[in-house]
Amino acid sequence: MEERHKEQAKSEKVEHKKRKAERRRHRAESKQHEATFAAEQEQRKQYEEAEEDVRHRPTQSSSQQQHQQQQQQQRRPEERQRQDSREGGNNSNSNHSRNENESSSSSSSSSSSSSSSSSSRSGSIFGMLKSGLQNAASVIRSTVRREVTIEFDTRTVVLDAEPFAEGGFCTVYLARDVNNCEEQYALKWMVAQEKSHLKDFMWEIDVHRRLAGHPHIMGLCDHLVRPSEKIDSRIAKDVLLLYPLSRGGSLFDGIERGVTRSSRWPFPEEVAVRLFLEACEGVRYMHKKGLAHRDIKPHNILLFKDVDGIERALVMDLGSTGALKVELKDRRAAMELQDECNSKCSPPYRAPELHDPNPGCLIDGRVDVFSLGATLYALAYGYNPFEHPKRGFEKLALLNGNVEFPEDGRNQYGEKYSKGFQHLIAAMLRTDPAKRVKLSKVIKGAKALLG
Repeated sequence: MEERHKEQAKSEKVEHKKRKAERRRHRAESKQHEATFAAEQEQRKQYEEAEEDVRHRPTQSSSQQQHQQQQQQQRRPEERQRQDSREGGNNSNSNHSRNENESSSSSSSSSSSSSSSSSSRSGSIFGMLKSGLQNAASVIRSTVRREVTIEFDTRTVVLDAEPFAEGGFCTVYLARDVNNCEEQYALKWMVAQEKSHLKDFMWEIDVHRRLAGHPHIMGLCDHLVRPSEKIDSRIAKDVLLLYPLSRGGSLFDGIERGVTRSSRWPFPEEVAVRLFLEACEGVRYMHKKGLAHRDIKPHNILLFKDVDGIERALVMDLGSTGALKVELKDRRAAMELQDECNSKCSPPYRAPELHDPNPGCLIDGRVDVFSLGATLYALAYGYNPFEHPKRGFEKLALLNGNVEFPEDGRNQYGEKYSKGFQHLIAAMLRTDPAKRVKLSKVIKGAKALLG
C-alpha cells in the first residue's frame, strides 16, 4: 500500500513538473510573439509616416518647371526624337498602370471605409484579448490582404480586406453574402496550431449546436474547418465561424460611449436591469443544458435590434464554456481548472473559486452569478468593481469581496440607482459560493426591481 502511494506521489510530482515546464514554454512563446507583433506595428507605423511625407511633399515651383522646359528644348533634335520615341512607347502602359493604381486606391479606400464603419457599429464585438499565441492574428491578417471569398455549406461570403477586431487567438472580419450584399455577418477566423487548440475550437462549435435556437444566446450561422492556408504544418487548421452581425455592439461598447460622451448615461436602472435579465435568461438556459459560461462580462453580451427597434441582449463567446458542475477531487484537478480559467476567463469578472480553486470543493453555476453581478455593477457605474483607475485589477479586493457603492446611489454621470439594485449586486458578489445567491433568485429579484 505504501509503495503504491509513493508511486502515485511520484507520478503526480512528474506531472506537476511537466505542466510547469509547459507553462514556462507558453510564456516564452507569448513574449516572443508579442515582440514580433510590436515589430510589425513599428514597421507599419514607419511605412505610414513615409507615405504621409510623400503625400505632403511640395510640388515643383513654376520657375523650376520653366527651367526644365528650356533645357528640354535645347536638346539636340536626334536626342529629343529618341526621348519622344521612348515616351510614346511607354505612354499607353503608363496610363494603364496609373488607372490601375487609381482603381486600386479607390478599392482600398472603400474597403477601409467599410471596415471603419463596421468597427464603429460593432466595436469590440468579440472580447477576445486573452493570453495565448499572439501571432495568430498577424498570420490571419497576412492571409487576407484583399477581399477573400469563403464557401460554407449554406452560403458563400466575401470578406473585407481589413479586420474590425483582433485578439490573441483569432481575427474578426465583416463578411457579405455574395448573392445579397445587404446580408452581413461577422466571421471569426481562428488558427489552431496545435491539437489542443483544435479541440478547444471544436468544443466551441459543439456548444453552439447544443444551445442553438435560444433568443438570448448568439447563434452560429455556419462553420468551416480546413487545413491552414498560411502555416506550413500538417496539423495546423483554419477554423472559421460565421455569426450574425451585431450593429449595436456589446454592452462594453455602450459603457465606453457613455464614459466618453457628455450626454445621458446609456444604462439607467430600468434599461440596465432589462438587458441584465435577458442575459440571465441566456445563462439559465446554458445551466439547464449542463453548461456554465465562466466568462460573462460586458464584452461578451451583444445588442441586437428587433424589428420594432428594441435592443435585445445575447450572450456570446462560448469558447470558455465548461461543465456546469465540476467536483475537484484532488489538487491536480484543481490546478488543471485553474490553468484552464487563466487562459480562457477574464480575471476581473472571474469568480473567486475559479481564481484559487480548492481540492474537494464543487464548482457549479454560481460562478456565472458572480460574473453577472460584476457585469451589472459595470453597467451602472462604468467600471468593474475590482478595477482601480490607476492600479488596474486588484485581485485581493475580489478575493475578499471588497465592493463599494456610492452613498447617494448616483454614479459619476448623475444617474441614480436604488438600494434594492445595490443589494442585488452585493448578494451576487459574495465570495463564498455557498452564501452567494442562486440564479433563480437573481432573476426573481431583478424582475421585482422592474415592478
